[in-house]
Amino acid sequence: MVLVLAAILAFTLWLTAARRSNGRPLDIVIDQSVSGLVVGSPVTFSGVPVGRVSSIELDRGRPGGIRVRLDITDDALPLTEGTVARLNGDLLFGTALISLERQNLTGRPLIAREGEDAPVIGLEGGGLGALASDPTPMVESIAFATDRLLAATSPEQQRLLTARLRLMEAKSAEAVATAPAMGARVAPARQSLRDTATSAAASAAQARTMRRNLDARSRAASRDLKTSLAAAREAIAGANARLAAARPGVQGFSASVAASGEKIGAAREGVAALKQQVQGIENGGAGTLISGPPTPDFQAKKKK
Repeated sequence: MVLVLAAILAFTLWLTAARRSNGRPLDIVIDQSVSGLVVGSPVTFSGVPVGRVSSIELDRGRPGGIRVRLDITDDALPLTEGTVARLNGDLLFGTALISLERQNLTGRPLIAREGEDAPVIGLEGGGLGALASDPTPMVESIAFATDRLLAATSPEQQRLLTARLRLMEAKSAEAVATAPAMGARVAPARQSLRDTATSAAASAAQARTMRRNLDARSRAASRDLKTSLAAAREAIAGANARLAAARPGVQGFSASVAASGEKIGAAREGVAALKQQVQGIENGGAGTLISGPPTPDFQAKKKK
């Protein structure tokens, strides 16, 4: 029901917004909170809509005060001295409404004081503390919205609007009826989401642990590799030093080997000569050692 009434009021305000025009300005200076009062809120006089709120701003002339500008669009409403405003609550929409009253009938018109561009009236009684105690503005707002709606629409439009409101009411009832089933279907999905989130958190924790372990192992392996490389460098440097120290001895040994080779060659020649002498002894006897080589036999050539 609340949705239907809200739709009616919103449609009425939209339908009649283009027909509104600025009227006579009227200011109210308020020293209390105006929470719930908005630009466009209706202004009534004895339950009859006579205008709307056009602006809400801080009063520069009174620290802590709030100046509310009203546009009185009903030309038939006389603004006379003794007119006061009351701030009432709309229980349906949670907004604040302003109603005007006349406390005396002097008949003298309200005029703007010097330095003001609009007449100023005061706020009497009511206030936000009594918003919930007076349902009259709610009824007035609903009645006003309904009357304006009926006056602004044709019978065909009224029937169409009635059909749409009935369809909206049926859809609302259907939504209310299906809400428990939807909640039952949503509950497993919520549990699945929670389980997924828990699994994701556990996976993230495991990934962080694995990363820490890998980082620690990588650092340890890097340290070991650096130590091994340093030891290998030291060993190579030591080997190079030992080779440098042994190089003179190796060179002397090579020279000795070369001299020994020459001696060995001479000894081989002596051994070869001795071997020839031994063979001569074996073949010709010991006389070969003291006699010269044999001379060939001379044979005279025969005459032919």
